[in-house]
Amino acid sequence: MFAILNVAGADAGINCWNDKRFHAFWRPYTAIHEGDNDGNKWTIGDTSWTPLEPTPPYADHTSGYNCQAGALMNAGKAFFGTDQMDFSLVRIAPNVANVTRDYQRFTDVLDDTIDARVYQGLHFRSADIQGARMGRQVAEWVNNNAFQPVN
Repeated sequence: MFAILNVAGADAGINCWNDKRFHAFWRPYTAIHEGDNDGNKWTIGDTSWTPLEPTPPYADHTSGYNCQAGALMNAGKAFFGTDQMDFSLVRIAPNVANVTRDYQRFTDVLDDTIDARVYQGLHFRSADIQGARMGRQVAEWVNNNAFQPVN
């Protein structure tokens, strides 16, 4: 299980960062601040807007967090042969109460991670959805091509 998780996660990370470098797409922070200067008469800039989390200094597309989440959750699904799995994830952070989320499916995590990155102001939704999809595709490829039985 740990082997498929690590290989799927590493391969998804490589693919994700390749996409980030290729597309070099701006993040919401820049897009919102530059709304007056983006060539679209229907957008309005808001230089006072700030995200809930600091904006990383690299491209928006594709969401690295969701590449990893998509790869790991789908690799778990492949390993166990089912998406159905009751489990909990606990957020442990200094100076903040622990938060526990309960899930019934591996892939239910992706809905939360996609929403979280948008609500934090770190990504456009398309970058998160594409990241989760890329992670799923990588996990499926790893499941079908690696760790196969040998004679």
